[in-house]
Amino acid sequence: MKCKTLLLPILMFVPSLASCNNGLDDSSSLSSSRFSSSSQVDERIYEIYQLYVKNVKESVKIPVIGNGDIKTADDAKKMFEYTGVDGVMIGRASLGNPWIFSGQNPTIEEKKKMMIRHFSDLCELKGEHVAIREIRKHVCWYLKGEYGAAAFRNMVNKIEEKEELINAIKSL
Repeated sequence: MKCKTLLLPILMFVPSLASCNNGLDDSSSLSSSRFSSSSQVDERIYEIYQLYVKNVKESVKIPVIGNGDIKTADDAKKMFEYTGVDGVMIGRASLGNPWIFSGQNPTIEEKKKMMIRHFSDLCELKGEHVAIREIRKHVCWYLKGEYGAAAFRNMVNKIEEKEELINAIKSL
């Protein structure tokens, strides 16, 4: 089966798409001075992006998958409802947060348990030496937003032994 990939971030480089009136109000220009913060620009870009995805979905007869800024089950639901896409992809939001697919908000204890399981699986798959180096970035993702994550990350990045890493995770 042949598959074509449509690169939707093209809007960033096509000013006519960003400033056209595709069901948005007449002041849709991204360069408008009405934006007081970068988050407002990001929201506006995402709004235009979703409209673009919706237009693509309505224009083609092949399945369309939506992605980008889907960080929660609610975000996925909104993408389905607004654009009519056939599916969604969740990328970076799943790094360190496999619970995104169930909609759970894990406790620190659940995160610790998952980190240890993840590390054990990596050790089995790749060996201890490689696993220790690879799990470091994952530990950082698991702890993103948690109090003391930066200090813990600095400590973990210096650990060289399997048991020392497991004990560090358990001591969180």
